[in-house]
Amino acid sequence: MKEQGQEKSFKDFDLSESIQEAVAKCGFTKPTPIQSEVIPHILAGVDVVAQAQTGTGKTAAFGLPALELILGKPPKEGMLVITPTRELAVQVSEELAKYGRSSGIKTVAVYGGDSAQRQIDAIQRGANVIVATPGRLLDLLESKRLKNFEPSIVVLDEADEMLNMGFLEDVQAIFQYLPKERQTLLFSATLSDPIQRLIRKILKDPMFITVGSTGFSHQDIEHIFYDLKDHKRENAFFRLLLANNPSKAIVFCRTKKDVDDLTVILTKMGFPVRCLHGDIQQSTRQQVTNSFKKGDIKFLIATDVAARGLDISDVSHIFNYQIPFGPDEYVHRAGRTGRAGNKGIAITLGTSHELRKLGRMLGPRTNEITIQPIPSAKQMYNIQVETFTNSIAKQQIREGVNDVVAKLQEKVDSEELVALLLSYLIDKEKLVQQEEDKFESSSSSRGPRREGGYGDRPPRREGGYGDRGPRREGGYGDRGPRKEGSFNPGPRREGGFGDRGPRKEGSFNPGPRKEGSFNPGPKKEGFGDKARRPAFGGNRSVKPRPQYNADASKAPAYSK
Repeated sequence: MKEQGQEKSFKDFDLSESIQEAVAKCGFTKPTPIQSEVIPHILAGVDVVAQAQTGTGKTAAFGLPALELILGKPPKEGMLVITPTRELAVQVSEELAKYGRSSGIKTVAVYGGDSAQRQIDAIQRGANVIVATPGRLLDLLESKRLKNFEPSIVVLDEADEMLNMGFLEDVQAIFQYLPKERQTLLFSATLSDPIQRLIRKILKDPMFITVGSTGFSHQDIEHIFYDLKDHKRENAFFRLLLANNPSKAIVFCRTKKDVDDLTVILTKMGFPVRCLHGDIQQSTRQQVTNSFKKGDIKFLIATDVAARGLDISDVSHIFNYQIPFGPDEYVHRAGRTGRAGNKGIAITLGTSHELRKLGRMLGPRTNEITIQPIPSAKQMYNIQVETFTNSIAKQQIREGVNDVVAKLQEKVDSEELVALLLSYLIDKEKLVQQEEDKFESSSSSRGPRREGGYGDRPPRREGGYGDRGPRREGGYGDRGPRKEGSFNPGPRREGGFGDRGPRKEGSFNPGPRKEGSFNPGPKKEGFGDKARRPAFGGNRSVKPRPQYNADASKAPAYSK
């Protein structure tokens, strides 16, 4: 085997002609580092634990050799791949189907939100590869609807994400239904203590392979943090979208409500955007994912759960609209860009408090994140002008426009004509907006407000609040004695509140009340005599509680 780091070719691996043909059709030229290291060990039939960043070609790393090993075996002895999310299950299934198409290998994706019976029927028609989510797979196994299922190769893909999503117990239960004699492969970006314990339970003398950085650092990803005030988050995000002009971006929010709210805002601004979260039906989620892959939509707003495992190679930017819940979430968010050798940018928006929290979360790795201010209004104007001029330079001249230019030149010279036309476009289409910095003016340090603004406005008009002078006669505070019967008019009438003397018999607190009235003396057994009432539904006797006594010296001693 060649040394690590030395370039290899897929022809260096012992792969059949049909698999090599699939490799060529997929456009693979040379294996990635994880593929170079993992494929020989899988072909050798040993268990493997592979740790590498997302977007490094892990699906082909386990898919190509595993398909090679199951060629010629009965479908029931095929391959099982367990993934954390439905989206990832569909994507991995599609990738493996491409690799095995020339070999006649059939692949089925099994996940919740779709007909279980239809999935079972597809398996029974001779599927060699099953790609499943833990919940649906365990349901089929426990209900014994999935019969004659004895995979010879089992793959745990994105194992750390599976555990983060709470699937540890499901995964452990699934392996109780799998054959003891099998080859097990585990792929993960991180290897936490729970994953280490899982490895010891389900793998046999595995080969551990680590390729590249295991933190969030990635040589193809630039990490930037923009410091802002929380109430300016929407405005700041809008500016960053314009300033970065991403070709394709995923925006991460913490909650489904944040996803919906931000989607509505960007849609109203005219951005081509769709959203993904757990409340969206699976068919719609798949449609959105496909549209995003094809480039029909430019921005995808998603929660962590919905976007886990999205394998889209041309995402230029990811935006953390809010900081993630933990370091692993940051790793997987950032890993959606900078894939397949492409450059990417991971942008995080947050307050100074959130920056400190992110620092505690990531530790020394925070030093790899660049901290920048939000672009100012002048910078945004320059960016818009640059974009505008580039668009004009690429514009093709329409037929008949030269005649219009000739007529205009009869009235104004060429230089003034250009200025007039550009001004017309800017005013009509609002392609470039040069205005006061509303983003900055919303802060507490925005400088002097406009004349008459709060805090620096001139004295109010005569009679205004605080300087209007003496109020009119009878006004509040100087109007003199109120008329008879008004508020505080002097001694109230006999019987008035506070001076009315004894109340008539039967009024509030009239003295001893008649029997049965409020506080009539000793109460009936139960409420008010500190004895417990009989238990609900029964009449068993209960030891009375000690009665409270204001004299602490006479109170019953506390007993443990």
